[in-house]
Amino acid sequence: MNIDIAALKMARGFHADQMRRYTGDPYIAHLCEVAGYAAPFAARHQAEGVSSRVVLSICYLHDCKEDQGVTNDILREEFALLIPHAEWNTTEVELVIEGVTCMTDPPHSFGNRAARKEATLVRLANSPAWVQDIKCADILSNTTSIARHDPKFGQVYVGEVMALLDVLTEADPLLMELACRVVHQARDHIRYRLDNPHEIWTPT
Repeated sequence: MNIDIAALKMARGFHADQMRRYTGDPYIAHLCEVAGYAAPFAARHQAEGVSSRVVLSICYLHDCKEDQGVTNDILREEFALLIPHAEWNTTEVELVIEGVTCMTDPPHSFGNRAARKEATLVRLANSPAWVQDIKCADILSNTTSIARHDPKFGQVYVGEVMALLDVLTEADPLLMELACRVVHQARDHIRYRLDNPHEIWTPT
């Protein structure tokens, strides 16, 4: 079993009882959406020794630590159960764990929201390009949902994300352009939505 297929299977298990906020969709839908946004850009990281399968694996697993308390040891154990010994690649597994760790925000015990977001800003600013691409994909998925369903929180979220996009300097330029466009559209529409709460937003 390839590592990305194993990661998808693991993600289905980790998030089996988790639903997407606002829509009630199975949470795996968000993880697959992030993978869909990142997939066209994944091959560019081959020169860094990061395969497309590793990038997709991180997309599927990027919320498992933060939302489900999954540890590095659990990830290694689950991969070992699913990937035959003959196909086992320690480097790939450790790259996935590194990427998932980079994508994981500090726990609430770390401090207030401002402190946690500042720590996230610093961490992602220093993360490799392949992690920054995945974060852009995550922003694309989350921004659409939040702007459509929760414009009041969206005001806070969009401000945080605009600051974050400023530090993702290693992300693919086209992916960054797409993320910036969607976030700016969301910002403008959220302002409108607060005065017109029955409008439904669809990004263009």
